[in-house]
Amino acid sequence: MHPQISQDSPGRCPICGMDLVRQQPQASALVEISQSMQANLAMRTAKVSREDFNMQLQAVGEVSFDESMVTHIHSRVNGWMEQFSVFTIGDKVTKGQQLYSLYSPQLITAQDDYLLALRAVLASNGLANSKEILRRARFRLNLLGFDESLIKQLDQTQQTLYTVPFFAPNDGVVVKMGARKGMYIEPASEILSIAQLDKVWVHADVFGENQTLLQTGLDAQVTLQDGSTFEGKVSYLYPEYDQKLRSQRVRISLNNPNKHLKPNALAQVSIMLPVKPDVLTIPVEALIQTQHHNRVVTMTDNGFRAVAVTVGHQNGDKVEVTSGLSLGDVVVTSGQFMIDSEASLRGGAARLAHDH
Repeated sequence: MHPQISQDSPGRCPICGMDLVRQQPQASALVEISQSMQANLAMRTAKVSREDFNMQLQAVGEVSFDESMVTHIHSRVNGWMEQFSVFTIGDKVTKGQQLYSLYSPQLITAQDDYLLALRAVLASNGLANSKEILRRARFRLNLLGFDESLIKQLDQTQQTLYTVPFFAPNDGVVVKMGARKGMYIEPASEILSIAQLDKVWVHADVFGENQTLLQTGLDAQVTLQDGSTFEGKVSYLYPEYDQKLRSQRVRISLNNPNKHLKPNALAQVSIMLPVKPDVLTIPVEALIQTQHHNRVVTMTDNGFRAVAVTVGHQNGDKVEVTSGLSLGDVVVTSGQFMIDSEASLRGGAARLAHDH
């Protein structure tokens, strides 16, 4: 076979000296199909349309706690757990509920100092210096985690509490326990963690080229396995890229007033991408996808022809077409694979005949 050249002038073959003819690309073969055959094939068609393209990204997500609404409870003094009202992870707690009581020499000393200052104020008829000492003693109790209601109790009874109760700062569920009754506690010890469920996060991994279109603030819809749906927004794009999965992790924040969203539950996530205006689209079922390129079968007055196309983003049952088709072209959406096979056979036969 002689080499081909791209110049307008054919030239001569440098090997044998024969005149060269530049090979023209072969058009796809035209296939004619009768009306009855089209009916037998249950053929359907659709026109290439131009529309604003509402794109969505689909991903699988997992519900988790909103980490900004998890309270980690530590003691601010050393001591021994005398009572523990929480029994297991998952227990519900309400704001103000007693969680545990602590015996701590530090708390006893701080109470004694406060009561001494209180008695000094009462004995001095409220002298300014005594009031300042009392204020500092009260502030010290506050810093050590002593509840305000207990300080009022001290004011009334003037009796030191040898075991001090501590209370839940908010409603929630227990997600971690690091202490039990009788244990010695230090400030570094995490006694327990309480998570509020009024808001939750959903983490999802997004694959493919559409990752570049992600941004915070995009609307998202989360659908649980029971079919219930929740509306939220993309609140964060994680900076690291997962090399193994080739994915971008995103975080979606959701309100959860009825506590229906359970941490660790799987969900289907749809992220609404910015609208692309005035885009050529075809039904995705019209697309014939191969390893190397995409094509469709178009219908003309003379018959059917396979046409190579370049596609962009897909949104549900529509796909963006960036080249190969024009507005108003008619594409086959059902039965196109048989026509495409026939066109390929005829095109191959035509090329063999031409080469021969």
